[in-house]
Amino acid sequence: MFFYAYLGAPLVSFYGVQEEVAHLGKIFKDHVFLTILIASLSPVPYKVFTISAGLFAVNLPMFIFASLVGRGIRFMAVSYLSHKYGTRAKNFIMRQQKITMYILVFLLALLLLYILLKRSGIL
Repeated sequence: MFFYAYLGAPLVSFYGVQEEVAHLGKIFKDHVFLTILIASLSPVPYKVFTISAGLFAVNLPMFIFASLVGRGIRFMAVSYLSHKYGTRAKNFIMRQQKITMYILVFLLALLLLYILLKRSGIL
């Protein structure tokens, strides 16, 4: 956030993507929890999202909470599967991070859908 004026702004200006960066920042700020939660579970390097969160000056408590939940889910899942199925499971997950991420995001989406349907009285 502090170095954006010196490093980021000239690059953004050079490439002419000021509007895109502003739009992305608005989306990021509006959906901090969901963005960080999905980033925590994805194979994309998490530091990309932490740096972006600083750049866009997102809500720090929400960022911390989403990070704890997302990283907690990821590391607990790997730990549980490693404990239950041995190092073969851990090695498989590490090799298949992309597929694992899709499965976890799908399961999370199902859970959120269930909660929303339950709250609306459909279930």
